Amino acid sequence: IEEFSKIKIEPKRRKVSRDELRTLAAGATFKRLEPLASGRDGPPAEGSEWFTIGVLVKKSDPKTAKSGKGFIVWELSDLVDPSVTLNVMLFDGAYDSNYKEQYGMTYVLRRLTLLPPQPDAPSRRPMYKLTDKSNIVPIGVAADYGVCGEMSQSGQQCRSWVNVSSPCGAVCAYHASRKLQQIQAEERKAEAKAAKQRGGGGGRAGGGGRGGGGGGG
Repeated sequence: IEEFSKIKIEPKRRKVSRDELRTLAAGATFKRLEPLASGRDGPPAEGSEWFTIGVLVKKSDPKTAKSGKGFIVWELSDLVDPSVTLNVMLFDGAYDSNYKEQYGMTYVLRRLTLLPPQPDAPSRRPMYKLTDKSNIVPIGVAADYGVCGEMSQSGQQCRSWVNVSSPCGAVCAYHASRKLQQIQAEERKAEAKAAKQRGGGGGRAGGGGRGGGGGGG
């Protein structure tokens, strides 16, 4: 388990040892990803050393800025809340060295710059920027990262990321909710069928047979 973020790292796919990470973090403040991503917390005062840690769960296609520079947008998570991800734009050396990186890798991100709010941005959540490749350090593959195994309505596999150690396991929140709704609908249908059978299955009241054996003669 990574000691700052508590994210589990696959031992055989670790790239930075615990001692190396402690050396890297020496003299810097660790900031949890969720408050930074949600906007509840901002970066420390300018000039102070700080870092955060997250798992790459989504990224845009490479884009070109108005300046002509290439960039990419990463979304990183602490694998706790699927609805909260940290948005980071990579430019210059950070972009050149990392635009091909794969999902599931856990990173140390240092010296992020908070960008001013953009009126045409698709989300009101904070957007950060990194330009120096030395401020992105891969730790290793997150052991709990996975991809939803359910099928979408179009017949394609769902590509939403999941925490495989969560109660939902290898099913994303959307498909877990759909499954629950289906189970509840089936239960209601079964209860209605049982109630109908109970209401219509009384049969006749049973009296003794006809003619009680008193034949005369």
